Amino acid sequence: MGDMLHKLRMGQIKSIFGLLLFFFGVGGLLLWYTDFGAITALLGARPLTEKDQLSEQVGKYVSWEAVYPLDEYMETVKTKKVNGVERESGKESSSWIVLDMDRGILMSVEVPYKRYDEMKSQAEAFYDAAGQDKGALSQGVKIKGSLELLDEEDQRYYNRAAGGVQKSDTDAADAVVYHISDGKIHGRKLSDIYPITALAAFLILMGVLLLVLEIRKSPKKKLQEFLTANPSVTMEELEQDFAAADREGNVYIGRRWTFCATLDNFILDNSQVIWVHTSYEQFRQTVTHYVCWEMFDGSTQRATQPDEKRSKAVMKKYSRFSHIVTGNSSEYSFLLKSDRDAFLKMKYQSAP
Repeated sequence: MGDMLHKLRMGQIKSIFGLLLFFFGVGGLLLWYTDFGAITALLGARPLTEKDQLSEQVGKYVSWEAVYPLDEYMETVKTKKVNGVERESGKESSSWIVLDMDRGILMSVEVPYKRYDEMKSQAEAFYDAAGQDKGALSQGVKIKGSLELLDEEDQRYYNRAAGGVQKSDTDAADAVVYHISDGKIHGRKLSDIYPITALAAFLILMGVLLLVLEIRKSPKKKLQEFLTANPSVTMEELEQDFAAADREGNVYIGRRWTFCATLDNFILDNSQVIWVHTSYEQFRQTVTHYVCWEMFDGSTQRATQPDEKRSKAVMKKYSRFSHIVTGNSSEYSFLLKSDRDAFLKMKYQSAP
């Protein structure tokens, strides 16, 4: 019993391996693409304090108040294609040079363009306070994002605007510039991260549910149900028939029974099979092939096969049974539907 159940269980898992690989693989890739940003966001941003060494916080999700914006140095715009030509469709973000008074350095801060007015008002408040010698401001624009190093391309724009407050042009070119993009983790918007993460979680959940459902569909349980419904049959007889069965892919065709991991009940009574044929279903570019068993009780059992060649190979194995019709003739299908008795007389009722 162990070998039979083991092979059926392995065939069962193998039959869903492609789907599991899709669900877990694509889900995992989507999470990797977002750098698990949703988890980082849910854990919360760590406040950046004056005691923190910025070099040790690079890559971490932080919160900070931009109290002293000096000037906007760059704007990015949204684009869309119109008749194959890219056109601007509005401003997307605004990048600012901000003085970090605690460390005595300049930083780069990017905010969504909808927060441009906040940064502009804060900059005006800073210059107004400085001009009237009012002292330090108590509040700034609160931002949350991962602390990064400004990339080379953006730093050229930054250096051009910051040249007036840097010690020299050389210092401006060589200095490391720390950068925070509000609402972004590792350069990706949270508004993009959340739906991608939701899709990834859905795919992984589907994979887990599929695996659980298949594991709960136990071959041992199904075979025990078959034995209960057929008290004259013993497990030893099933084992012997399985051991001597003619295998074709995932189908084991014994003298008395057919065993297949992708059948709903794992087992068919060959004496109840009247016709074996093949079929397929096509969805867009995907084709799924089946071997089909038409049963005496009027039901149709079918199992997936990797291709048409394997489906036909399984079908041909049943030509040795004198009571089973094999083949894909449309006449068989018409006769079975229109005159069942005539179909049964072809072989089933006339078999020795």
